[in-house]
Amino acid sequence: MRLPESWVETTVGQVVVDLQPGFAQRPGEEDEGTTPQIRTHNISPDGKIALEGIKHVSSNGKDLEKYRLAVGDVLFNNTNSEEWVGKTALFDQQGEYVFSNHITRLRVNDELILPDYLASYLHLLWAKGYSRTKAKRWVSQAGIEGTALAAFKLPLPTLPEQQRIVDVLRRTEAIGNLRKKAQAIIDKLAKQRFVEMFGHPAENPKNFASLPFQEFGTLDRGVSKHRPRDASHLFGGPYPFIQTGDVSNAGDWITTYKATYSEAGLAQSKLWPKGTLYITIAANIAKAAILEFDACFPDSVVGFTPTEGVYSEYVLYCLRFYQEFFEHRAPKSAQMNINLDALRTLRMPKPPEALQREFAEFVREIRLLNTASTTQVRCHEDLVKELRVAAFIGELTAQWREDHYSAITQAARERDDILHARGTRIHSSYVALFPSPDISIKHSSEHIRAARRWLIDELSEFQFEVWNMLHQDWQRLVFVDDPEVFDDFCTNPDTARRIERFEASPNRVRRTLEQLAALGLIAKVSLPKFNAATQQTEYLTAFRPLREDENTRQSDADWLRRELNTGQTETGA
Repeated sequence: MRLPESWVETTVGQVVVDLQPGFAQRPGEEDEGTTPQIRTHNISPDGKIALEGIKHVSSNGKDLEKYRLAVGDVLFNNTNSEEWVGKTALFDQQGEYVFSNHITRLRVNDELILPDYLASYLHLLWAKGYSRTKAKRWVSQAGIEGTALAAFKLPLPTLPEQQRIVDVLRRTEAIGNLRKKAQAIIDKLAKQRFVEMFGHPAENPKNFASLPFQEFGTLDRGVSKHRPRDASHLFGGPYPFIQTGDVSNAGDWITTYKATYSEAGLAQSKLWPKGTLYITIAANIAKAAILEFDACFPDSVVGFTPTEGVYSEYVLYCLRFYQEFFEHRAPKSAQMNINLDALRTLRMPKPPEALQREFAEFVREIRLLNTASTTQVRCHEDLVKELRVAAFIGELTAQWREDHYSAITQAARERDDILHARGTRIHSSYVALFPSPDISIKHSSEHIRAARRWLIDELSEFQFEVWNMLHQDWQRLVFVDDPEVFDDFCTNPDTARRIERFEASPNRVRRTLEQLAALGLIAKVSLPKFNAATQQTEYLTAFRPLREDENTRQSDADWLRRELNTGQTETGA
């Protein structure tokens, strides 16, 4: 590909003044010293210095002088497993540090390149899988020698443009960090609300009636009669099979599964309905989550179905507190477990139904917020990946270069003079070490806000076609929680023609709608729907095109009523 006019191609070796591997600690002396040593695990997968697990070594004055790190050093992981070799970070710590022989320290010529630019570029090469292609391999290890690292091709803009690239990437990173902090706060809200409303259930400070767990609903073990349990004919069918480990990272709801039962598997088990509270009774005792689909599970798990007036969300958070309570008091050497009888007789506070309902509604609202936040974090991470690629091929700063043409031209002359004085051969063409993002202009309309147009230009081809399905063809709410409506959206010839060639599943379409909403290109709404069968108001997740005036939530509710023909839609009729 052709680099921007003011960019040149050179190599890493031409822009550094020092390229130095570190030293290995002598056997038996590890952690006996006082000097912290940066090792491979101290370079994180996101290209940062992480001091967790830092080792301390002994170093004499000569070693300290040679291997001391300074703020602004670029640290390259030269030896590791094939997966990790090449990850890179900018050293940003104050104090006295040294580095191991599996790290190469690069010090830049600051007349040519910014250390942050070089570190970001090298880490991108690792993330895109380029570094591993340059590594020598031996048993369980891969290494990149200094000469190979020095020969890495490098697209080199002027210093002002490098600073612009670094600034933009830092801002996107800061936004991502804020999103993650917001996510962490959201994750704690339900637990904090529980304490405010009920206190710790093991202490029952509000003196609610205390009843055995069995009086809150039905508790039964899962079923898995066949031996051996892993017989192949039991698996591979349409029935989700949930095991103890699946709850570990499930959050409040189990929304995915890794295994399925066949008809034979179902025949020796039991299918629990959606909404069942799934509770572990061994190892991680009282870990719980609510099923989002019908599923089977083994007898190492208990299923709970609440009686009328009891809300699973309340019981779920009760068990969360008991789980911590039990772990804190259990002997560290013992494998914690609890049998079904002990679980049934476990006494828990039973607040009034109205309080439980209030808490359950709060948890459901938090879930919607959490889903949106999680999607935004994921979409932001995907966008940052694309921005990083665009940054190092000159696309990200194209308009900025035009706006600063005179300064860029002068800086390019100064850079080229320095390179020529060093005898460096420079080129304006460049073979990209990673694919260029598709950032061609795909659509233009006077109805698209200018502030959003650049985002649309950055969409993948599939994202763009899904956006067009909703914006150009469907032009109304699409209810993803209504299987019939959503299937029509995904398969209707008037809309599906756009995505036929992708052979995409409905799940992929829904994920893409979530991504588009997180980017602000469509609206995600949660709207009330009265269920006549349960006499309760449910909330449907839907997506719609953006409106010019972006009316209030009440407008969405009015639209919903028109879509459903009645404000009290019957279900199950």
